[in-house]
This record gives sequence, structure tokens and C-alpha cells, in this order.
Amino acid sequence: MKKLILLTGVAILGLTGCVKLDGSLEVHEAIRLKSTKGMKTIPVGNHEAKLSWKSEKEFRLKLTEGRNKKFEFSVPDGMKLPQHRGEVSLTAAQTGQPVDIKAQINTKRSRTSTRYESERCHISRTVTRCHTDDQGQRICRDHTVTYSGYRRVQYHYVNTYTGFVMELSEPNAAEIKATFDGRDVSSRKVIEFEGRCII
Repeated sequence: MKKLILLTGVAILGLTGCVKLDGSLEVHEAIRLKSTKGMKTIPVGNHEAKLSWKSEKEFRLKLTEGRNKKFEFSVPDGMKLPQHRGEVSLTAAQTGQPVDIKAQINTKRSRTSTRYESERCHISRTVTRCHTDDQGQRICRDHTVTYSGYRRVQYHYVNTYTGFVMELSEPNAAEIKATFDGRDVSSRKVIEFEGRCII
């Protein structure tokens, strides 16, 4: 049986907005959790799972196989669940689940070098077009015409790696019954300079 320890050195990336992590729940000893449909027993084994923050006061662990496998954990008043980097320990009385948890989240961000390229762009202009009708009257109308061109772009990418480890144990016990290990990798393009569109 594994001893409950605080895991360290888990690299992850800055989290913003709605956090969702894909991962797995490794159950070392069958564990019971309160789902949205009542108490459920999770058998020993490795289960695909997702973890998401509903708010700073609540998060959800969802097993992807089967139905009614959503388990919500609360965070007590006066405490905020780390969104970027940090550690948290919660008792069963605090989580609303029949387990104590110990978790760690870390943030790591990397930036690529600046890159340059030409990209397609479009310009819309109003053009007046005239014609003479059958009665000899000159009629003019405005039309919107879209032209394709190219512009110079300078940019870089910010790559984010997110990791979260949560250990679940019986209340006031030192032995781990299950461990969730989640990861997420994302990349965001940051425009440094954008030239005008040339057609």
C-alpha cells in the first residue's frame, strides 16, 4: 500500500478561464465517492478521467467510462483552490466527499522566438458603379468590393503545460486509495506586429 505523500516537482502551465484536465484515476483500493446520482464504488484499476474547475469553490472529477460518474468536491469558505500554482489539503468534511484529499498544481510557460511571415488579408472598399437605363437616365449605386492581399506579421507562441496531481485517502488515514494525474498542453499565438494589408 502506498503512503500518502505530498507530491512535488509536477510541472504545469498557467491556467486561465475554465480549467479542464484530461488524465487518469489510478485506484489502488476500491473507493466509494458521492456522485450526482448517489454513492458509487470505483473498482481497483486505471480509469480515464477528467477534472474541471466549476469555480474557485468547487471542482469536478468525471470518469469517462459508464454513466453517472461525476463527483463534485467543495472548497470551504476562506480558502481558494489554486488556479495556477500551489498546494491544497482538504478533509472529507470540507470536500463533501468521504475522502481526504491532498493535491498540487504547478504552472510552467515557455515562449518561442519571434517569427515573421506574410499572411493573406482582405480589404473591403465601397465602389460607386453607374449605368444608363432604358429611359436614358444615369443610375449610380454603391457596392462593397472585397480585395485579397498580403501583410507582414511578426509573432510568437506561448506554450502552456498544465499538470495536477490529487491523492485521495480515507479520512484521517495515511494510505492513498486513489490518485488522479491530469495534464493539458495548449499553445497561444501572440501577434507582436501586423502590417497594413497590401493588395
